[in-house]
Amino acid sequence: MIYRIVVSFYMAISFVMVMGQEKSDTMAITTLDEVLVTDDRGFLRDTRMGFHSFSADKIKTLPVIFGEPDLIKAFHTLPGVSAGLEGFSGLYVRGGENDQNLFILDGMPLHNVSHLGGVFSTFNAYSLKKTDFYKSAFPVSFGGKISSVTELQLSAPGIEKTVGSFNLGLISGSMFIATPIKKNKTSIAVALRRTWLDVVTVPTLAIINATTKSEGKKTIGGYHFIDGSLRLDHIWNSRLKSTLTGFYSGDSFKIGEERFGIEDGYETQYHKKDINRLKWQSYGISANMTANIWNGCLICDLYWTGAESKQIESQDSKYSDKLVTNTTSNINSINEWGLVESFDRDISDRTTLKFGMGQSLRRYNPDRRNMTRIDKNESYSLHGISNHISVGELAAYIECDWNPIDKMSVYAGTRIQTYISCNKNHLSVEPRLSMQFSLSKSLSVKVSYSEMSQFMQQVSSNYISLPTDSWLPTGTIGNPLKSNITSIGVYALSKNGYRISAEGWYKDMTGVAEFKEGVSIFNPNVAWSDKITFGKGWAYGCDVSLEKEFGNIHTNISYGLMWNMRKFSDLNGGKTFPAKFDNRHKVDISLNWTIRDNLILNTQWQFMSGNRTTVALYNIDLPNHFFPTAPFERPSDSLQGDYTGADLLTSRNNVRLPAFHRLNIGVTLTGKLHNGMRYSWNFGLYNAYCHMNAFTLTKDYVPKRPLDDPGWHRNFQVFSLIPVIPNISYTLNF
Repeated sequence: MIYRIVVSFYMAISFVMVMGQEKSDTMAITTLDEVLVTDDRGFLRDTRMGFHSFSADKIKTLPVIFGEPDLIKAFHTLPGVSAGLEGFSGLYVRGGENDQNLFILDGMPLHNVSHLGGVFSTFNAYSLKKTDFYKSAFPVSFGGKISSVTELQLSAPGIEKTVGSFNLGLISGSMFIATPIKKNKTSIAVALRRTWLDVVTVPTLAIINATTKSEGKKTIGGYHFIDGSLRLDHIWNSRLKSTLTGFYSGDSFKIGEERFGIEDGYETQYHKKDINRLKWQSYGISANMTANIWNGCLICDLYWTGAESKQIESQDSKYSDKLVTNTTSNINSINEWGLVESFDRDISDRTTLKFGMGQSLRRYNPDRRNMTRIDKNESYSLHGISNHISVGELAAYIECDWNPIDKMSVYAGTRIQTYISCNKNHLSVEPRLSMQFSLSKSLSVKVSYSEMSQFMQQVSSNYISLPTDSWLPTGTIGNPLKSNITSIGVYALSKNGYRISAEGWYKDMTGVAEFKEGVSIFNPNVAWSDKITFGKGWAYGCDVSLEKEFGNIHTNISYGLMWNMRKFSDLNGGKTFPAKFDNRHKVDISLNWTIRDNLILNTQWQFMSGNRTTVALYNIDLPNHFFPTAPFERPSDSLQGDYTGADLLTSRNNVRLPAFHRLNIGVTLTGKLHNGMRYSWNFGLYNAYCHMNAFTLTKDYVPKRPLDDPGWHRNFQVFSLIPVIPNISYTLNF
């Protein structure tokens, strides 16, 4: 309580001091057009390693599935970053998992950033200004996740004039409008996107149901997603401004079947309906204050964010006047309240000091189940299981940027973080250091070391990481997930304009959580804390990038080499095994060609070693069954029918799927309308030469040939999902 009072008093005094200076300020507020300044030698002198910045324009021109501009798919073009599965927006950075990535939107952390189980990200590219992405050398102001940090900034509303855009694509439409409320004082920006997949599928379902009506069967289905953001900016004076940001994304999916009787072509009273619904959403609101005081900059962010998913299964049975309804639901959620304060100041021409604090309170509901039954007499019974857990986190940090000499830059900082729960408390000290040495005007060497801690994990029992996977406060039942990553890199600029970088890295992880053998989130009678086991992981590799401009053609070639391993005492017999996304080699080649001022061609070719999966290559006999020739043949049991024996799993992730490769092509045509508006057409081909990349592997048995030879062969088949997909979209800017 005393801590909160001190912080509130500190913020109030700062606000009063800034407002008190308004009368003495003689500097008029002047708004300038945005200017992009680039320095080819900047990446030589910067201490940040594994850092990439993406503009909204770059994200919107990348050729992607269904023509939906996608921030996370832009990250997939980087070495050391894997998408996981074909067509999905998973993010596996330098051996990390999908739940180990921190996303900060205008000061608030987001806990779910995907639509449709990971096919699209929740960020509307037309509402973003820029994005900073870190693979290593993390600033100490960021904490809570161990693999990557993504800092997103929404486009600031125009304070002088109204601007915006409308976009129509194959599966969705979006809009963005920014306008002043009070010129040079208050402005607002609104973005909205919605898919119309649910509308498109209506005719298809109608045709299917028309053909099955005579059988007394009706198919139920539908899916849609929506996301939106709002940003309100107000300039109090030349030293103080504030921002209010809101964000929401939601998905709704249902599938089911309805049965009814048919007499003389009409439905009878008999009725049975089974529907499964899946809903998930992410939301947040933040308030920011930025003040220039004491020859420095004070920033305060107050936020509330959350994520929730629901799985609902309902069964309705009706005959005559009798109606029975059974509903089972499983809900998991996380809500977070937080306050972050930071202050930075230039101590000298060569030294900048920054320090700050952060406080957050999280409330987890990892497993809430409800079962409801209603009969014709309206008798009602409810059985529910709820498991709320509240935890607190406090953090303080200090960092310093120092340039002792022209050829050397140093970044040093420390983050101290505490985790407080009813069961366990943890104190984590996280030192971080980055150094840059200029060997010449065109060559530099950088080294970095970062420690990170994570007190919650999203453990998945599926090959796909879904937003329905519960966030679990694993720090409450075990040690926190920790990592340390060491990097060393060489960066060069050649005389003929080549930008070359090569980074070697090693990451060590402890406290990695997985489900125990034989259990998953769907085991209702086992508490989530009893389903989890902890182990360790390590990954290492090298990221190489080559970039060059040939007139109007910009090319980039990157290569990533990686090993990614795991070890658990309770899994795989305690032996080391490769991670699911142990992608050894990854190559990305991209080309951006400005053919004319209004015509741009974008191409991207990607190759990646296949993912890992667990497959039973052999089968073994079970008691009371006759299976003498295992694992070579499939015998016939007169009592049990065809019998394959039990799967023999030699080790986890023992099979590597076939290599992945794909070509994406996009063309952008722009123009102007007579009223000053601008338009752009985007045409593209996703997976242009239709290579059916492996999604997973299936196992079956086929008879030996010739057919008169008794016995069976094991048959493994690759299952693929995504063929060539054309796309087209239209954007109107004003």
